[in-house]
Amino acid sequence: MFRSDRPVPFEADSLIGSESEYGAVREYYGNCKWSQEDIVIKSDYAKQFIEINQVILKGNVRIMQPGMKMISPMVEYNDRIKKAKAFDSVEIFDGPSYVIADQGIYNADTKIADFKNRVKVEDDSSIVFADRIIYNRVDRSSRAYGNVSVLGKQTNAILTGDTIEHYPEEKYIISLGDPFLIQVDTLIEDEKEIFDTLFIKSKKMEAFFDDDERYFFSGELEIIRNSITAKADSGVFYKNRDYILLYGSPIAFYDSTQLYADTIKVSIQKNKLESIEANIRAISVLKDTANGDRKNQISGDNIIISFVNGKINELKAKGSTKSLYNFPGDDGGDGADIKDSESIRVVFTEGEADKIYWFNNINAQYIPEGILSSDPSKYNLPDYKWTDQKPKKTEIKVRKTRWSFLHLVIIF
Repeated sequence: MFRSDRPVPFEADSLIGSESEYGAVREYYGNCKWSQEDIVIKSDYAKQFIEINQVILKGNVRIMQPGMKMISPMVEYNDRIKKAKAFDSVEIFDGPSYVIADQGIYNADTKIADFKNRVKVEDDSSIVFADRIIYNRVDRSSRAYGNVSVLGKQTNAILTGDTIEHYPEEKYIISLGDPFLIQVDTLIEDEKEIFDTLFIKSKKMEAFFDDDERYFFSGELEIIRNSITAKADSGVFYKNRDYILLYGSPIAFYDSTQLYADTIKVSIQKNKLESIEANIRAISVLKDTANGDRKNQISGDNIIISFVNGKINELKAKGSTKSLYNFPGDDGGDGADIKDSESIRVVFTEGEADKIYWFNNINAQYIPEGILSSDPSKYNLPDYKWTDQKPKKTEIKVRKTRWSFLHLVIIF
């Protein structure tokens, strides 16, 4: 049947021969079975165009190689290049991997499959949905394109993107085209289950799934976790260590507070926000909306903000610390206080600053309102920054099945 160096055994219940514009044609009916090297193909019906090396297979089509089985109701097979085109749904069972799509092409020589339309790839560790997936049986790597969602089976993370490449042997994933990482955690508070979700987006993401599971983000990184949002040029999420490192002009936002530094570390322990640590040229800026939108400021080499049950509990600043506090008055501000010290501690009650302590080598300066009001910005601390460009509302689509999406609108 095949144009190869050796004859290929062929079996069928009946055979009809004829001629066509493509040359000789043979049609096989019932229990069709034939092989080519390590390939075995079965179907209910087969139409062979001998001169052009083309076979049309219909009805319960199965193409098998060692360790793999491809199933489809209709397949066009070229015996010269060993390529099968499947129509009207196709499935592949390949060891621990399972693939299903509306249509696909499988090259039995290179062992590479190209699936299109409502594609799903599932293995022991994850489920991948996409518009198109190119799957390599040799190393089980895959490249997914268009509306890609990766749902982890052994992790609570979901990854979306325009393009995602997966290399299981290297335990490595790279995602391009505005990837989004979603981690859904379950908390127990007052005997009730509460879903707490971490959202991270960027222009590029790389993930390593070894003993130290971690995600690298680069380009317009934005994060949201409850009332905390952050942005930076790049960052790393160490999932097993429960913290995120932010680099490249990082900013953390909490209520009316903005935190700046060269690097920022966000720690999440037992699925709860534990602390935000800013290192090198760190400054915390709080907008005082009751006092003409003036900014209370604390700076130092290191600032750590601690949280208890999702509320800010304490702020500690160390190393060449400075503070600027604007006093409230009956009709607006009433001057400001600037202090230098070796360290500062602020204690919060129910999320509001309650007490502040300065330690060692304290120098203080009072700025009267009459002087301050002429130009409040003149007295900002040296590392002062403020931005109104917070992360914006984002809509993402996560595939729940091959046919449906879950639409999420994330308010940053």
